[in-house]
Amino acid sequence: MVLKCVPYMRFLTFVQRNRLFFGFIFTLLFTISGFAEKNASKSDYMSYYLKCHQLYLSHKWSQQYWPTENKQTKPKFSQVYSQEHVTEMITDSWMMERALSELFSYKIIRTMLQADLNRMAKNSRDPSGLKALFNAMKDDPELIANCVSRPYLIKKKLRDKFAWSKKQHMETNRKANLEMDRLLTHGQTEEGVLSEKTYQLHEQHKEGEPQHKFSGEVQLLDKAAFEQFMLIAKQPNQKPTILESKDSFFYERLKFLDHQSITFEKTSWPKEAFDDWWKNNRHQWQLTPKKNLNAPLKNFKLPRISSQFKPDSKAVAGNELWVLNDMPVHRFYHSAVWTGSEMIIWGGGYKSGARYNPASDSWVPLPFENAPVQRSRHHAFWTGTEMLIWGGFQDGRLNSGGRYSLENDEWININLTDAPAARAGHQSVWCGSKMLVIGGSGESTSLDSTGYDPVSDVWSEISLTGLDHAGAVNGAICTGDELFVWAGEFSSGAMYSLTDEVWRDIDLSLAPSPRRDYSIIWSGEDVIIWGGRIGTTPLDTGAPYNPSNNKWQKTYTKNVLAPKQDPVSIWTGNG
Repeated sequence: MVLKCVPYMRFLTFVQRNRLFFGFIFTLLFTISGFAEKNASKSDYMSYYLKCHQLYLSHKWSQQYWPTENKQTKPKFSQVYSQEHVTEMITDSWMMERALSELFSYKIIRTMLQADLNRMAKNSRDPSGLKALFNAMKDDPELIANCVSRPYLIKKKLRDKFAWSKKQHMETNRKANLEMDRLLTHGQTEEGVLSEKTYQLHEQHKEGEPQHKFSGEVQLLDKAAFEQFMLIAKQPNQKPTILESKDSFFYERLKFLDHQSITFEKTSWPKEAFDDWWKNNRHQWQLTPKKNLNAPLKNFKLPRISSQFKPDSKAVAGNELWVLNDMPVHRFYHSAVWTGSEMIIWGGGYKSGARYNPASDSWVPLPFENAPVQRSRHHAFWTGTEMLIWGGFQDGRLNSGGRYSLENDEWININLTDAPAARAGHQSVWCGSKMLVIGGSGESTSLDSTGYDPVSDVWSEISLTGLDHAGAVNGAICTGDELFVWAGEFSSGAMYSLTDEVWRDIDLSLAPSPRRDYSIIWSGEDVIIWGGRIGTTPLDTGAPYNPSNNKWQKTYTKNVLAPKQDPVSIWTGNG
């Protein structure tokens, strides 16, 4: 046994005598191995994020509503989100994370992502929708944290840090202070934007019109809130001061005050928009071999999704009190569309909007670049991939709009060649592949009607031959291959064939009595008109119309709702 151990003992002696040499060899091999593993991991990160984001986006696309009127087949996921497109989204998010770290010394850490997972699970307004999302992500908290929460928090935090950065908006702040002095001395500014805001006691608000009309926005307040503003307004004049909001620097002063209405005049100097700043500066944080994708964060726990929502606007992220503050400011006469998983609101006197996801209970601002001019009382439609905005009011009637692409998170201008003239009281309807603009009144006594195809970005005229009372049309709805229009005050209407581009008469036997401000819906078989008013008298009558047999039907008059003016009707599938 001793003889057999001699070679082994000699080897150990040799190693001990040359331990420096062997130590160097082992260190070199370990370093090379670690370097190779590190580089391999860096290249694997993109593969990880690609698979992860594709899971999330594929689920989102599966939930995206495709209008039944659209006869085209809903595209496949790969046709909408190419690998190049997803890679670009991942890269842009990483560049934002790098900018957040290098410019504002702020890092997204594991506890923040876990806090966001917990927030979603606790605050979800659509628990079943959130559960479906978690299932699509394989119920893997690491995937959800890195590919749902992380991009959301990165963009949110970078927007917030940029918005309140003294360094980034130093020049605008300086200009605002200089111009405020000019405003107080000479009563004018060169770059300040003048607006007004009225706070009105809700008890004095009747039929949607404030008792005191001003050019700016009006906010209705209950008695307690109004009295608080009254106390503020009656305070002695203080030294004029420039105030700051997320979007601008501004100066306010009292313009009007009585027992039911308070109006402030506001002069504001807008800050540089985040989207413009990022577009011009993102190149500073491009990917390089030394500064590549960050590693996925790990060690997360999948929270239990609450079956009932319990209001909680605050969540602790690390050592920071994190408040969700991306909810849009209050507004009136804005638009809202449903995509299948998100609500998109826009306008209402502002050139802004946001997307709201009830499953994750999160708001994401819409971009400003190429957005239509601010407006209210406009029309909005969801096409299956885009939100169309058209018309509305802003210091007069508008004949412009825009298209918001959800997949690309960008606005696209609408071609105005051959676009319809500006008008009011018209009907705009989305009919599968076109937006149709019918009737209305404007500066011209005779207004054309047109259709807009967003795919070709082209307007085409719609002949009004065969349509009586075109200027009085106050109800329209798409039934699939045809457009139903109704001039309620004349109890007259017609059907327009989208294929043949001709009008056909509607049998008026048993048609609803003359009215305005009524509701109109499509059940899949019948057009149903209900409620409204004749003069100032609200109505509790209506009727369904079947386009296939060109007949109106009687409706039950027992146990109907009380008379309604401007009723809102939604078809649920069986009533």
